[in-house]
Amino acid sequence: MRVGLLGGSFNPPHEGHRHVAETARAAMGLDKIVWLVSPKNPLKSAAELSLAKRLAAVRKLASRRDAVSGLEADLGSTYTVNTLRWLRRRYRGVRFFWLMGSDNLTGLHHWRQWRELPDLVELVVVPRPGSTVRGRLAPGGRMLRASGRARFLKSPLVGASSTALRMRARTPL
Repeated sequence: MRVGLLGGSFNPPHEGHRHVAETARAAMGLDKIVWLVSPKNPLKSAAELSLAKRLAAVRKLASRRDAVSGLEADLGSTYTVNTLRWLRRRYRGVRFFWLMGSDNLTGLHHWRQWRELPDLVELVVVPRPGSTVRGRLAPGGRMLRASGRARFLKSPLVGASSTALRMRARTPL
């Protein structure tokens, strides 16, 4: 079984997230995508929406054939590397793919034990506006290219962003 893992704060989830999921599904022939809603991103300030609200919002956005999970909260971990280790031990016959937008490459070198990621999963990078070239040149992008365990997809750009949605929600009409 080929399973894509799309992790994030999803604060809030948006069409750009779905675009990453669906682009990777089509390109990689994924059987299922698991949306891993993080209880707290250690590199960001606290989420404005509760975990329960973010899980509910992701369930509305995700395809019906996918799973939405708060696994990291259950494991008591906020680090991708720990989640991937657990999943690989638990589901030995599954081939996992970590799905990410190219905007995540610029900060990948700040993730805990980020250099281990290609040893744990294949990574699938979908272009996001303003970060395609910057992401490839960042330490994380260079490491992934050198690893041979990353696939950089081509797709149309979808400009939705959680930051923009949060800013818009704060601005009075």
